[in-house]
Formats: sequence, structure tokens, C-alpha cells
Amino acid sequence: MVLELYFVIAGHAEVMDGEIVKSVVRSDVDQPSIVGEVSFFLGVQQQYAVRAPASSDIELLMMSKEACQELFKDYPEQQDVINRNLLVQFNMDEKGDDLEIDLQEDEEDADRNAMRQMIKETVKRRNDQAFRALARAVVSGDFEEVLRMLRKGVGINET
Repeated sequence: MVLELYFVIAGHAEVMDGEIVKSVVRSDVDQPSIVGEVSFFLGVQQQYAVRAPASSDIELLMMSKEACQELFKDYPEQQDVINRNLLVQFNMDEKGDDLEIDLQEDEEDADRNAMRQMIKETVKRRNDQAFRALARAVVSGDFEEVLRMLRKGVGINET
């Protein structure tokens, strides 16, 4: 699990697949300069390593998983917003099911398809585990746990 989220605020970082540079995360572009957001927020395995090139300086802002969890205690709805936005980028809903959005340009990107499959499996496994935990709480009569899980958004319409 990725325990830190990085924002590139000056310079650039390289996303590496072994010794091959897959992409560059730069601070001087309009797109967000974030490293590891999918793994950090969705809890999937990080596909690639990230390094700062020896030829340049880089300045990073880091958010730890602990700090993020503290923020989500005060703003729990924001975690859902972030997760939904990330899943939509991979044409999925919060259950890991396909959306009706046509993303043909991504069909040929093997790396993106591998990441999408990993996310889908992780989301479905987590939802299944959450439902089973809810069922155990119901069977054991733990009313407080059932309420907590329902407030958290565990689906009750699963089979």
C-alpha cells in the first residue's frame, strides 16, 4: 500500500518501469502534478517506481496516509468524491462496474488497461469484504456496527 502522496511543486519526477521512463510528472504544466494518487486513495498496488532525475532539482510536498485520514475524519464526503473521480477516469463506478462512457482511445494502452483491471478487482474485493462484514454484524446482532457500516456506505442490496 502506498503510504504517501506527493505533489511536484518544482522540477519534475520520472515514472519508471525498470530503467524505462514511462512518463514525466512536471510542475510547470496545467495538469495536476501528483504522484501515486490512484494507489494512495484506492489502495491498489503501485505499478511503477518514481524517481527524481539526478540532473535536476525537485521540490515535493508530501501528504502521509495518517494526515489524509485525519482530514477525512472532518470531511468524510471528500474521500468519496476523490474516489469517484479517480474511478471515473478508469470508466468505473464505485462498485467497480463499467460506466457507459466510450473511452476508445484508452483501449490500446496496455498499461492503463492493466491498472484498470487491478482497480476493478480491488474495488470488487473490498465491496465483497465490506458486505460480508455487514452480514456478520447483522447475524451477531451488533446494531451499532451495522449502523456504522451503513453510514459508511456499505451496500445492503448485494447477494
